[in-house]
Amino acid sequence: MKKKLIIATCVALAGAGLIACGGDDESTSTEAPAVTEVETSTPVGTEAPATPATEAPATPAATKAPAATEAPAAAETPPTTTAAAPTTTAAAPTTTAAAPTTTAAAAAPTFGNITLDCLNRGLRVNAEVNKGASDVKRVVVKRANEYNAELETRLSFLGPDTGAGNVWNGVNVAGTAKRITIVATDGSGRSTSTQKTFNLPC
Repeated sequence: MKKKLIIATCVALAGAGLIACGGDDESTSTEAPAVTEVETSTPVGTEAPATPATEAPATPAATKAPAATEAPAAAETPPTTTAAAPTTTAAAPTTTAAAPTTTAAAAAPTFGNITLDCLNRGLRVNAEVNKGASDVKRVVVKRANEYNAELETRLSFLGPDTGAGNVWNGVNVAGTAKRITIVATDGSGRSTSTQKTFNLPC
């Protein structure tokens, strides 16, 4: 390649009439070749850097105008509701309290004078029993014994011979306790009772 470069240079100078070119084995002809090629040797392995293509920036899409903003629909005015105030006339309750009908309980028998004494080592009881709403039908004496069992002795009505006709009598009243309970009951089942203590040897 160096030889080609020398020949090409020589031909170019000879064509200009400056020098005569020749060689040892070469013809001395000075006729210039019809076409002169000049090769420019490019060093092997060196490539001209590719010119980076500069892309024109993409034209931004046309800016879209914002859609026309619609005016909000006029707010509907809520219907005017006039609530009629309820007219409440509370009638005062008329309470007529019925007068309680009180029926007096029928009177039960009551006791008057009560006497205790000993007769033939037995306890004798004389009790005045006044009738209430009805006649007295039964009078008994209850007296406990040594075993604390309450024994019952029925009294007898002495009748009109006692003056007021209200004396009930009992002799040999059973039991040993120094306390007795007298119970009087009338014809309607009403009853009353009384207790009496004593200190007698019978």
